[in-house]
Amino acid sequence: MCSFYKEMYFHGPKITVRAIRIRLMVMADHIPELPRRLTSPAPVIIVGMLGWLIATVVVAGWGLGTDNTLTICLVGLGVGLFGCFVVSLQKWAVRRGSRAAQQGLS
Repeated sequence: MCSFYKEMYFHGPKITVRAIRIRLMVMADHIPELPRRLTSPAPVIIVGMLGWLIATVVVAGWGLGTDNTLTICLVGLGVGLFGCFVVSLQKWAVRRGSRAAQQGLS
């Protein structure tokens, strides 16, 4: 071992796993909650669907891209619709009071 490592290890402060766990618990008490607008999945899905809609209109209207570009754009819209469906199912489960429902949705 190099002398620097020995000095740091043997003469430095002793940090135990318990001390680290206590410090993390104290830090966890001071973490603020994120605003609702940052945790909601709906804006992400809507922005993604708008992007795919714009891409679909551009590709279909001006004939840009290769043979499967329009198909990719339509699949992107389909994934967005599937995301809306999943979020609506989760919101329904929250309203129903299911224990398996995603937390944070209302």
